[in-house]
Amino acid sequence: MRLQSFFYLIYGVYLVYLTNAVKKQPFQWEMHISDELKRKQRFYRLANLFTDVPHLKKQVKKEEHTWIGL
Repeated sequence: MRLQSFFYLIYGVYLVYLTNAVKKQPFQWEMHISDELKRKQRFYRLANLFTDVPHLKKQVKKEEHTWIGL
C-alpha cells in the first residue's frame, strides 16, 4: 500500500511539473504546421519522380551547355 501511495505522489508531482512547464513555454503551432507542410511538399516532390502530381508547379531549369561550346 505504501509503494502505491508513493507512486501516486510521484505521479502527482510530475503532473504539476508538466502543467507549469506548459504554461511557461506554450506549444508553437505555427512552427509545427510549417514543418508539416514542408514535409508534405518533400513527399510530393519524391512522388512526382514516379507519377504526375497535379498541384505541383513545373520547374524547368536552364541547362548549361558549356561542354559543347554554345
